[in-house]
Amino acid sequence: MNPPAGSWWSRLRRRRLPADRLAALREVVGAEPRVLRWAESDRGLVAALPDALAVDRGPETGWELLGWHQIEHGGWSGPDRLLQWTTVEGRRGQVRLVDPGRLPEVFRERVNATIVVQRDVTDAATGAEFTLSGRRALPGSGTTAGPTALEWRVHLKRGTSASAPGVAEATQRAMRELRREYDISPHGC
Repeated sequence: MNPPAGSWWSRLRRRRLPADRLAALREVVGAEPRVLRWAESDRGLVAALPDALAVDRGPETGWELLGWHQIEHGGWSGPDRLLQWTTVEGRRGQVRLVDPGRLPEVFRERVNATIVVQRDVTDAATGAEFTLSGRRALPGSGTTAGPTALEWRVHLKRGTSASAPGVAEATQRAMRELRREYDISPHGC
């Protein structure tokens, strides 16, 4: 006897990735993936793992994993149904979600979970405005083994140019101070 269509059992079954795509994801991850949330997109599937965003472009292309710590910023546009991101290297990505469910919330939570420290700085001498951050890869489905070193980044705010006099020195000085405050050797990470 099959459970009724609106039952908790049928809702639970719908939350599982299709078996063939789960098998493909298992192969990419190298272990049984722990899928926090997933959704269909206009091009395939998107899954939030504890340590990575997994984007599936279909059986021909397969899954691409992007560590949460590699996402510089991103977010959800409800009216457009777009989940968008920019990586630390400047690559942009987006997927249009058919039924997003809680995936956008998990996306935001996972990216924020990588931030160990973040500080906005306005340098008095140059007027340069920038954000310093120390981020860490999250442990998860086998793509990250154990604790990782902090990755330190500088993000210049709008109106601040890297080529302006004194800006490079100001960011380096502020980064040294922040790393010293967190007792992390500038040469150790």
